[in-house]
Amino acid sequence: MTTIQSPGLGSPYSGYWALAPNKQVPNVDDVAFVVSQDFPFTAYGGLFMYPAPSELPSGFTYGQMTPDPGNVNPFTVGTPIHAKNRHYTALLTADSVTTMAPSLARIPNHAKWPAGTNDWFLLARNYNAYAGYAMSGTGGPTKTKWADVRAFNVRTGRPVACEGAQAARDEIQQASPWNVAGVTGDNLIPNPIRPMFPQINGGKQYWPPKENPGLVEFYRMPGNGTRAPNNTVPEPSDNCANYIEARLNSRQIALVRVPYVGQYKSHTPAPNAVFEETEVGALSYSAYGQLTSTYRQGSPFSYSIGNEEIKTDATGGATIVIWPRNLTALERRAVFALANARGWNLLEGNQDGPQYANMLTVRVNGPSQSYRGGLYPTPYRNGAPCFQGPQSVLDPFGLTAIPDSPFIEIPHGFAVTPAMLGTSTPQGVQCTVVGYLAGTCLARLKTYMTSTGGSYFAS
Repeated sequence: MTTIQSPGLGSPYSGYWALAPNKQVPNVDDVAFVVSQDFPFTAYGGLFMYPAPSELPSGFTYGQMTPDPGNVNPFTVGTPIHAKNRHYTALLTADSVTTMAPSLARIPNHAKWPAGTNDWFLLARNYNAYAGYAMSGTGGPTKTKWADVRAFNVRTGRPVACEGAQAARDEIQQASPWNVAGVTGDNLIPNPIRPMFPQINGGKQYWPPKENPGLVEFYRMPGNGTRAPNNTVPEPSDNCANYIEARLNSRQIALVRVPYVGQYKSHTPAPNAVFEETEVGALSYSAYGQLTSTYRQGSPFSYSIGNEEIKTDATGGATIVIWPRNLTALERRAVFALANARGWNLLEGNQDGPQYANMLTVRVNGPSQSYRGGLYPTPYRNGAPCFQGPQSVLDPFGLTAIPDSPFIEIPHGFAVTPAMLGTSTPQGVQCTVVGYLAGTCLARLKTYMTSTGGSYFAS
């Protein structure tokens, strides 16, 4: 068994820790794993059980979990966010287990892996850690500890030695990106967890489509487009990951507009704050590609912005400029100056490579059921269409599921439009430096958004 924390590979606002069985052991179906920890100090997260890499998870968000007796769940509405007594315990077993030791049976939070396999892994996802805490919501002024993981015989409840268990924390631990620079790139992923993360062995079949070279259009990522797809738990809402992505031209500027930025949870909640439902738990826009990227808070050379870092205008919208790395120093200064004068966001672009496309990824983590900009379907919205189905979630769009299609080949009808995500729909255009500086790029963007039934301003 291996328990390690991974760096900010998803976004610089996320912190993960993972639990996986030792592949040298035939199976661990006679073992129960017990996870215990104080609920972390993050805006959103949970324990996600993956039956195998690239398969959608079960499990629970923190808000769905029952706290230990005498404790509270700070992810439930009206509960103090900084509550001191905030401990939980979770049980992990094979799905074939029908009877177990009483000490295990009484644990209310129970996740299961498919019996007879060692391909499963548990991933704890934590987003937007509060000020002063590590990326996973640990440490900080409360000195919140890592999750404690112990193994027991599922029937007797007696402890089982975890041979080969290791904590590679020194190798991959990173502090909160709000305090230090973070770095991303598939070449930086530690070897023990390389099988778990996006598209390392994928290739171009997992690239987003780009039917119109002059536009920046977003598509819902397939469930098998990442080794650890995010979706709703305990039952997935559909068969896709909860991200949308747009492929970018590595030699042109991308000008992207989001007319309305959803209300997210604060990174610095007041000491007496209680948990309230917001439209989004954590929101981020990140530029990825084959090259290593660096997170630099407030810098145009950063690859990601999220939550409070997103500059919005008086109408609640945001404009994002993704600049290509082939610009000269003089061109960069001119591009940056215009963006700063207009209050636009700046991200350093990337480039295509063997595994990753040059792309912009949008994460809308923990959206409320009623938020129109949420990516997965609920009774209150249709979300962004998932080409992998099931067909029932595509009927409202008049689309047909094509679950076996490579992502790069799906039809243009699956591109996100304002009719799907409302005023939170990101849309963009590609342009030259001259077009960007002369204003023709902005004019094209406004015209394009109007032609799709949207508008540059939400109000």
